[in-house]
Amino acid sequence: MSIVLLLRRAFVSNLRNLTAGEDERATLARAGIDEPTIQGYFAWRRSLVAMVVLTTVLSAGLATFRELTETDEQVTLFDNISTKLLESAEEAIPSGEMSEEDADDPAAALEAVKRQLATTAVVATVEEQLTERAAAEEDEEAEEEPEPNALGKFADLLDIAAMYALAASAALAFVTWTRFRFSFRVLLAGFVFSFFVPMIVALCPWSWWGYDDATVDFRQDPEQFIADMAESLLYAAEYMITLLPTVLSLIPGVQRACLRIKTLLPESLLPGWYLVAAAPLYGLFLLVIFVGINQVASDPIFLIGMFLFLAAPAMYVVRADVFTGPLATDADFQRMRNVQKIIAGITVAAALLLVYYLTTQNVMGVRVVGLDAKSSLLQPLDLVEFVLEFLARSMFMTVFGADLFMRMNLTSWQHNRTFLGTPAAARYDGVMTALADATK
Repeated sequence: MSIVLLLRRAFVSNLRNLTAGEDERATLARAGIDEPTIQGYFAWRRSLVAMVVLTTVLSAGLATFRELTETDEQVTLFDNISTKLLESAEEAIPSGEMSEEDADDPAAALEAVKRQLATTAVVATVEEQLTERAAAEEDEEAEEEPEPNALGKFADLLDIAAMYALAASAALAFVTWTRFRFSFRVLLAGFVFSFFVPMIVALCPWSWWGYDDATVDFRQDPEQFIADMAESLLYAAEYMITLLPTVLSLIPGVQRACLRIKTLLPESLLPGWYLVAAAPLYGLFLLVIFVGINQVASDPIFLIGMFLFLAAPAMYVVRADVFTGPLATDADFQRMRNVQKIIAGITVAAALLLVYYLTTQNVMGVRVVGLDAKSSLLQPLDLVEFVLEFLARSMFMTVFGADLFMRMNLTSWQHNRTFLGTPAAARYDGVMTALADATK
């Protein structure tokens, strides 16, 4: 199977028009799968799983390479901001020099002397702090970093192993693509391990991994207490950035699964209703993240990009009638496709604005994204790793979500067939008829 065919079939938007290859149809027929629609679904699923394997291997390989080759020499954001504040304080101090006019006026001369004495004291304090900080940094460089214990080393391996688990489960699902029940369970195991293990590890205290988790009392050493708190907040922000691809990929991946199943089974109502119900929840989740960022560094470009990102999922709610009913005609399919194009355009515009914002924004003299590791929080390679992981996890959620909705549709259909014709069905039909009359 060529990579071009994999790409074309994996990202096709309308599964109704997808047909399995001749060899695939023969393989599926030997497995007892003869219906053309189901054969097309299995062929699409196989192609998407192959792309999941490719992207997860690239993402995990890049993370492994950076873990093995990169050092901890990058100055943290806290160090940069602290140094910047001290240098700014030194530059902002008035000169305190006596002017000729002050020399002729005794009262003014006295005030000038007082300013000069105060300036000398402040400069001395700033210089002392800078000197102490430089000495502390030299001592830190001379000291070896404490080695984590065995549990800590195991936890570090789990973070990287989560992506390899996705790749392994997707590869096994690709090999066993004709055995739906078994491959679905393999994908479920990969999902549970790779999505929940990083979050569980992040919840564990640092002391479990062998690192010093001692706290300084504020009354004994206020400066060290504040420094420890700032460092903890930065680690929290780092964890949030690390976990964002895991969390952000869930709903978009399942939404794409809903759209694919809706085109494959246009009579089904379940995927459309989930798509509409999940859209506002995803928008609220994004809003919480955007509000937090906006409190630190607000900018008109960021605000416009934020509102566009929120508007994209909101379109599913605005045009809910397109997705929640059966797709009976070609015009229905075209309407759904038109809404998808609008959403895609809004998302691309929002992404471009936010990328521009990230590449031009400074936070207290520190660039959010830059080439210099000592003066920027993120480098381009961080963005590449973030995008790769997001794409890998999102595509994994698409194929896993599609399997899940296929099983849900099957269960719903079986229950409906059993339920129809029973006395309970007649009663339910009467209640719904009354509800329809009451809501006119």
